[in-house]
Amino acid sequence: MPGQVLLGDFEATAMVETGGETLRLGTIEFVERMRAAVSKLSGIRLAGEAVREIRCYLTGPQAGDGGYGINRYRVSDKHGIRHALFNAKINIHREAGDSIFLGIRNQAFEALELDATLRQAAL
Repeated sequence: MPGQVLLGDFEATAMVETGGETLRLGTIEFVERMRAAVSKLSGIRLAGEAVREIRCYLTGPQAGDGGYGINRYRVSDKHGIRHALFNAKINIHREAGDSIFLGIRNQAFEALELDATLRQAAL
């Protein structure tokens, strides 16, 4: 859908800053590390305004404990090949200006086939 940010279900290799250890990260772990990294960007200027907070996450249903799950979807491409993917959101909250929202909310694309809901701690 227009404006949607989708991430494939992938594995990536990353080096740990301390010790030089190599890790294999799946999509969820990659986004968790990205979340920690972008939280350090508070105060940078974007479109002339200081950024108060940047939040990035994979979407899913809210659980009873206040946490959120992460929905993994399956789609078929034009060749009939099935792919697993996640819906992502990035919210940039500026000090004085309007917030910038990238991606779309989980509820906006219910037509995709839900593969699994994975648990995630409260955000």
